[in-house]
Amino acid sequence: MERIYDAKRCPDDNRLAFTEYMLTEEASHWWNIMRLILEGSHIPISWEVFKGKFYEEYFPNSVRFAKEVEFVQLVQGGMSVSEYTNKFKHLVRFNTMATSEEWQCPKFENGLRSDLKLLISSLCIKSFPTMVERAKLVVGKFCVRCRKNSHVESKCKMGRKAVLRPPNAGRNQSRGSGRAQAVGRVYALTGAEAASSEVLGLPPPREVEFSIDLVSGAGPISITPYRMAPAELAELKKQSEELMDKQFIRPSASS
Repeated sequence: MERIYDAKRCPDDNRLAFTEYMLTEEASHWWNIMRLILEGSHIPISWEVFKGKFYEEYFPNSVRFAKEVEFVQLVQGGMSVSEYTNKFKHLVRFNTMATSEEWQCPKFENGLRSDLKLLISSLCIKSFPTMVERAKLVVGKFCVRCRKNSHVESKCKMGRKAVLRPPNAGRNQSRGSGRAQAVGRVYALTGAEAASSEVLGLPPPREVEFSIDLVSGAGPISITPYRMAPAELAELKKQSEELMDKQFIRPSASS
């Protein structure tokens, strides 16, 4: 409503009169009583006074704080990118910290599902509309089952369950040195099977070591740091402690 008043350059006195006219039922009854109380206390009734009393009655600080906490803890989860974006835009209004576009980008990115965040973070996008559009495009051609960009999950040819096992798996093979070496086994499970039991820690050492080759000369991704809200900082600390308890992470030993 205030946006309409601002667009029409409506004076504060007229704003109050127009708003009083549009109040109905319970809200109108509340304001009639509040006006009598203010007049009895000899408090001038202005637009700012009306807004303050209205927010105290219908949108108290406890509700605003709950909305801010909801925004801080917001993650995509099972929502689509469009649903996640709409909820993000709705809740960001209640955040008391700075909400510049440069700040919104890492916050939005951090709430994406891990598969999308992995693809989006490497692009170092600093424009919020561009990040949203890119996330929608990635979802439109990214398969979460085989993790390829050529198709979506509904058209994936990868089976629901696959077990890859070499013919001589589990046997020891002798090489020229005469030293026996075990052949590794690779298993692919469905999402339901993988989520059926909680992972309590890192897997035990395997007989076969795997490595990921990095691009030569590539440096770490540079992301501008931003100040976290107290509720967001508390949530980060809680998640860090849970990961350390499960031995997924450990305190940094770097100086």
